[in-house]
Amino acid sequence: DVVESLTNLVGTIEFDESLGQQFREIFFLSSVKKDFNSKVEKESFFKRWTDFYIKKFPQFVYFAFDRERLVGYLTGHPDSRACQELYLINSSYSLFED
Repeated sequence: DVVESLTNLVGTIEFDESLGQQFREIFFLSSVKKDFNSKVEKESFFKRWTDFYIKKFPQFVYFAFDRERLVGYLTGHPDSRACQELYLINSSYSLFED
C-alpha cells in the first residue's frame, strides 16, 4: 500500500485518543526496549521520547496515514545541535557535536 498522506500535527489533525493509541502502538513496536518493570516505567519511557516534540515542537511531528489509519510517524527538530533541551532528554546528542 502507498501511504495516502503525510501531515504535521499543527492545525491539520486532532491528536485524539484514537490517534494517541495508534501512535503508542507504533512507538512500542519500533522501540528496541520491549520489557518494562511496570506500567509507570513504560509510560515514562514513552513520554521521555515523545512529549518533548509533541508539546514543544508539534510543527515537526509528522504522521503518515493510509486512509484513516496511522502507519508511521516522524519526530524531529531542524537543528538538534542548537536545541539544548534535547540534551536533557538524551545525553548521547553530545556525540554529534564535532
